[in-house]
Amino acid sequence: MLEGNTSTRTPEHYLNDVYIKVLKSTVHEEDLEEDKEDTYLMLKQVLGTIILLYSPLSTKSLSELLSLPIGAIEGGLADLHAILDIPKDISRVLRLHHPLFRDFLLNKDRCSDPNFWVDEKQAHQTFAASCIRIMSQTLKKDICEMHTPGS
Repeated sequence: MLEGNTSTRTPEHYLNDVYIKVLKSTVHEEDLEEDKEDTYLMLKQVLGTIILLYSPLSTKSLSELLSLPIGAIEGGLADLHAILDIPKDISRVLRLHHPLFRDFLLNKDRCSDPNFWVDEKQAHQTFAASCIRIMSQTLKKDICEMHTPGS
């Protein structure tokens, strides 16, 4: 701007480029195509969950919620320190450094790479299904064994 550049690119365009570069750095060119697809799916699922949460979760909790191994989540997020605060302790919460990253991932026009774009409706459905699965596995009737409904 100061140099009189008349480019039509906005600061948002440059930020989008940075986000895409950081995300692409997590997928290694030497990986097999099958491994790349698995990485894309895992990243989309993990990042989609992280950006939808109102209260952040830890790597350990994300692992349980998404039925993914902790090592897979740690490995997938290892190169994303520029975007996420990733504590070494898996029981501490993951946090976004940039709140705008959420808007970027959910906007198909801004996130031009379909491997990373998160369909908000689909992500909410996946998240809800995961919550229901966990509740179905862990909740039970009469946890205090009082045998009297309403007590």
